[in-house]
Amino acid sequence: MEHLIKEDHANLNHLFRKMDELERKLEQKADRVVSVQVLHHRNEIDELIEKINTLEQKLESLKGLMTTIEKSETEAEIKEIDKSRVKKSWLVSMLSMFGM
Repeated sequence: MEHLIKEDHANLNHLFRKMDELERKLEQKADRVVSVQVLHHRNEIDELIEKINTLEQKLESLKGLMTTIEKSETEAEIKEIDKSRVKKSWLVSMLSMFGM
């Protein structure tokens, strides 16, 4: 009987060691899965940062283009106003010469 108890005790110890080993392997596997997920997320974040930087560069370029267009439009408006003034002043001087 004592021999059976010792054998059962040995079997139980063996089962506990196996369970500990399986738990350790499971934890290692879980750690590897998490590491892969973190690496994948990091790559996604890097891609998003690159896209954001590209969009910022395009936005700055568009702002510069808008500024150039606005300046051109303003210069064109000033030239039109100057032409209108020259025409009016010429007409006014002609009318004043004829006493009108």
